[in-house]
Amino acid sequence: MEEKKVTKINLSTFFLILAIILIIVMGIFIFKLYTEKTELTENSIKQEEKMSGLQNNVDRLTSELNEISSSINTNNTTNNISSTTTKTEEKHSNIEHDLSSYIGLWGKSSSNDYLYVYSINNNEITFDFVYNGKNIGDHNKATLNGNTASFVIKDGNNSLNGKITLENNRINLNIMDSTFDNIAKGTITFSDYLGLQN
Repeated sequence: MEEKKVTKINLSTFFLILAIILIIVMGIFIFKLYTEKTELTENSIKQEEKMSGLQNNVDRLTSELNEISSSINTNNTTNNISSTTTKTEEKHSNIEHDLSSYIGLWGKSSSNDYLYVYSINNNEITFDFVYNGKNIGDHNKATLNGNTASFVIKDGNNSLNGKITLENNRINLNIMDSTFDNIAKGTITFSDYLGLQN
């Protein structure tokens, strides 16, 4: 009879230890689930903050575009400004264009890439470049020589070197060197003139 008591005690002890192990494993599993949920919540908050920042940039740029276009419209109405025609010679052909016709928003079909030309004067182009929905720099300056303008955009530790070429009914932006993420060397052709944004 004593052997049965020992067996019962050992069996009870075994189930007690097994129950403790199961409780510990479940506790670890629940802790991991909680940690993952917390990380997802934090990532979601960060993404919302980024989206809010991007929306603020879009709102700011839209406001600036509205101010510029209303200023241009006012100047055109009251001053009756005549535009100057400039002749530019390229290697293969002569391109005749009115520089003021390049002022405004230019897009690229089926993409989030935009080029907004604020002004062209004193051999300088002032512009904003939006690549894949992200504004690169702010009121960037390019030195104009003929129909080609060279520029360097610096934003924090990143820089972008390139050239803008004004051609008939389009603007080519040639990226010669870039340290921005996801912006590679190459040429982007902006052929969709979207006008002055109100």
